[in-house]
Amino acid sequence: MPYFYQAKSTLMPNLRSFLQKVLLRMFYFLLAFLVGWFIAVQAGCFAMRTSDKDWAKNLRKKGQLLAPQWIHAPDADGRHIHAVEISAVDSLPLVMLVHGSPGSSDAFTDYLADTELSKQARLVAIDRP
Repeated sequence: MPYFYQAKSTLMPNLRSFLQKVLLRMFYFLLAFLVGWFIAVQAGCFAMRTSDKDWAKNLRKKGQLLAPQWIHAPDADGRHIHAVEISAVDSLPLVMLVHGSPGSSDAFTDYLADTELSKQARLVAIDRP
């Protein structure tokens, strides 16, 4: 058997094994990166909420004269659910604003600052735990 055939036959299994190792390491790296990214994004979701002081300031800047009311209610697991309410009168119809994930009730700042809307309904924006 000529020499180059012999070299080729020993080279192919080594190359195949090397490529399998490289692909496996790339897969593990990508998996670790995606898990890390997911954890970082979810951890960031909980830190996006505006403080109660800043809510009043932001709403005043946008023209809302009514003072926001804050609701801090514990859920069944002991975590606190935070909500912001704008209401002229308690007898108005209730409109609940619930954000998606990731996000916070800041997404509804424009609705809460709308003076015409707040005259027609009680607006409550909930921050999901």
